[in-house]
Amino acid sequence: MRSTLSPAFTSSKIRLMVPFMEEAGNQMIAALMKKTAETGGPIQVECKDLTSRYANDVIASCAFGLKRLKLTLFSKDTTNFFISLVLDTMKNREENNIIRPDMIHLLMEAKKEWSDTDLVAQAVLFFIGGFETISIGMSFTLYELALHPEVQERLAQEIKETHSKSEGKLDFDLIQNMQYLDMVISEVLRLWPPGILLDRICCKDYNMGKPNKHEKRDFILRKGDLIAIPVFSIHRDAKYFPDPEKFNPERFSDENKHLINSMTYMPFGFGPRNCIGSRFALLEIKMLIYQVLLRMEVSPCEKTCIPSKLSPETTNLKLRLKLTLFSKDTTNFFISLVLDTMKNREENNIIRPDMIHLLMEAKKVGMSFALHELALHPEVQERLAQEIKDTHERSKGKLDFNLIQNMQYMDMVVSEVLRLWPPGISLDRLCCKDYNMGKPNKYENRDFILRKGDLVAIPMFSIHRDAKYFPDPEKFDPERFSDENKHLIKSMTYMPFGSRFALLELKMLIYQIILHMEVSPCEKTCIPSKLSVESVNLRLVGDHWLNFKIRQFEIIYMNLVLYIYFYIVPIYKFNLLEQLLHKVVIYFIKSLTFK
Repeated sequence: MRSTLSPAFTSSKIRLMVPFMEEAGNQMIAALMKKTAETGGPIQVECKDLTSRYANDVIASCAFGLKRLKLTLFSKDTTNFFISLVLDTMKNREENNIIRPDMIHLLMEAKKEWSDTDLVAQAVLFFIGGFETISIGMSFTLYELALHPEVQERLAQEIKETHSKSEGKLDFDLIQNMQYLDMVISEVLRLWPPGILLDRICCKDYNMGKPNKHEKRDFILRKGDLIAIPVFSIHRDAKYFPDPEKFNPERFSDENKHLINSMTYMPFGFGPRNCIGSRFALLEIKMLIYQVLLRMEVSPCEKTCIPSKLSPETTNLKLRLKLTLFSKDTTNFFISLVLDTMKNREENNIIRPDMIHLLMEAKKVGMSFALHELALHPEVQERLAQEIKDTHERSKGKLDFNLIQNMQYMDMVVSEVLRLWPPGISLDRLCCKDYNMGKPNKYENRDFILRKGDLVAIPMFSIHRDAKYFPDPEKFDPERFSDENKHLIKSMTYMPFGSRFALLELKMLIYQIILHMEVSPCEKTCIPSKLSVESVNLRLVGDHWLNFKIRQFEIIYMNLVLYIYFYIVPIYKFNLLEQLLHKVVIYFIKSLTFK
């Protein structure tokens, strides 16, 4: 399949795609110019959104022969749309003898060897591969140019001279011969490679030698091993690139690029499995920068992230975009299967040591102990409530993923809860190779050796409460996880669990409860905290009983609403006001309903 698609990305074929890219760029520039004219000055632009739209249009044109493609990934309707889009386009071209140098044309030539599903899949793969990665490269290029005006000025001068020399006729050779543009793009792709790592399978045994001077044995890669190559880290290693965090296009000048070691610069991979569309991607990025800087100047604004800091949400894309792997019917089946099973077990007090039980317990343990600790520590609860209130007001009540993730004290509280009360009291792991642990204590003469195949139990509950790692370990103290203190926590001594979903769910629950309610101990609350011996999971003796009451500012607001609703409205008969307040009252009643 790769050999069939490769001809689409030769220089001769890519040369023919320049007009498609130019057209998309002209539309983008026209939109920017219109906005600038309307405001009469600079405009703030979210570059990732801008470049995503541009990349979307280019891929739509170069792959599918369309003017625009406004799609999201990937519902049944979207899937059907792609199928009809590709196959109908092929049919139309065959019937009307249309030849256009794009991906569809290449797939038509290979049609005899592939099924319709294969053809559609390749077209869609081209769309996905050429959309996100290229828009990342373009947005980071604009970002670096905005932060480095001297580089932008030099590049703009090269673009202006090239434009004058060619009398405004943009073509492939013109772009390829722009030396400083190539240097700038190369440096952007060093700092911000589209893929932060490459994965490869080892094809034969290979002796890597000793990994360091302390190791006695060689490290051998075995045939079939999966290898992750950390491109992002290699590109920023001072051993290969001096002052690696600095944006410096001069690294790629004719005088300096020979200093770059082979295999240390791999923005699109390396060897026979490198990115098939790398030439296309480079051309598209260069075309965008050419068209933008020819007419416009970019600079930082108050929303610009300085210094640059990568967003952790990129690894949480599924939680934010809610992408699915299965069809809607299959997804609904699994949802009802799992939730109905959980409901049945809760109603009938069924305990079965399986994954469903583990999921139920892990979720409940974190939530119940979080509320328990907040009830016992009102000063912590008050500070957290203030952070929640401030966040709620700042966001105007719109709760989203970013909002929760950026709440620092919330994260500190949850982290400390999970230190004291980890959902899993121990971890079990299988030893993969013999390992000498050394002498377990000063009285032992022999080393303790873990053998390959040994089952290892890691006592997380005990480690989390070991004074050697956490001073005054029985004390509930969220300050352990503050920016000033969390570096003191030793690696591998804090391992509650790795579930992003569970953490998000836990924080959401705390946010919503503490926003409206205050929790405090009652006569049934287990004080001091004492674990039940009747459960294999973490549970307090007598369960988790607490008092819930409405926060003071909620009481004042609700009393005002109720007074207007029951006394003022009947007197003056404000129908619209009555309807509005009725909805508000219903909201409050629902918000106070707790099981």
